[in-house]
Amino acid sequence: DLLPLALALKSHLPADLRAGGSVGGSAHIALRRGEAMPTGSADFRFSRMELRSGATSLQVSAARLQWDGRRLQVPAAAASLRSGGGSTPVELGAALDRRGFELTFSSPALDSGAAAGLAHLLGVSSPWPAAIRGEARAAFRLASSWPQLRNTQWSGTARFSEASFDPPGGSGRRLTLRPLVVSVGEP
Repeated sequence: DLLPLALALKSHLPADLRAGGSVGGSAHIALRRGEAMPTGSADFRFSRMELRSGATSLQVSAARLQWDGRRLQVPAAAASLRSGGGSTPVELGAALDRRGFELTFSSPALDSGAAAGLAHLLGVSSPWPAAIRGEARAAFRLASSWPQLRNTQWSGTARFSEASFDPPGGSGRRLTLRPLVVSVGEP
């Protein structure tokens, strides 16, 4: 039931995005006259959550959302990203407060198709360089302050034991790189 709200608030989400799962928990929220921010607390538990668009899905068997009145947080949760016929183990976390938001994402075995699939589900560009192919141990962060929301950037690294690079221009010459570390965003 919350999906229409997400689609209204975030542009570039896939038009066929579907969400499933269940949530239970409790919240206490108070908005006092003259105060811009509500106070209170919340603790929700999600089970069998899934985001799906086309052949790409992100499945989280269990996650928790907590709010202490100042910060909304989803502690790291194990998930499975399915894209292109394969399944990739991932760990996701998120936080937001009055300063901004961040989404953390890590995987011991991420490839370009899975990275593109996750970016598609989130309605953002992929952190993965388009000309690089291979499987990497990856840790990325997507974050922004609220005033800079349009400039949301990925940061993080992808560490490959072996990768291939397809030079621009379609020369057909693929280069093998051993090892390779790709840093995105902040150094």
